Amino acid sequence: MSVPLEMSVIEIAAPGGPEQLKLSQRPVPVPEDGEVLVRVAAAGINRPDVMQRQGRYPPPAGASDLPGLEIAGEIAALGPKVSGLSIGDKVTALLAGGVVAFWAEQSIMLLASNPARSIGFGQNIE
Repeated sequence: MSVPLEMSVIEIAAPGGPEQLKLSQRPVPVPEDGEVLVRVAAAGINRPDVMQRQGRYPPPAGASDLPGLEIAGEIAALGPKVSGLSIGDKVTALLAGGVVAFWAEQSIMLLASNPARSIGFGQNIE
């Protein structure tokens, strides 16, 4: 799978209403130790994201400033020290933020492979 250098994202330009959500470009993240890069097919938006847009809920320290906490997609790249997963695997994940983008970097600790059979946190029903 080819990974571009930049991706489209939805940024919060300033605290406020939905009109503050802006399409922008950012570099595609590079997975680090124990992380994977996911090509996002679907992203979830929930109450904390709305509160973040309103300026009432800052992202956790070290988390992306982009909204979005849940994704489903396909692994596009593996970081060092990742085993048991392959490029092309379908996954779901819970992140600290930054999923309203076409690509997301994710720790394998909060990643579930084969979402059709997932029970959460990387454990699958066999």
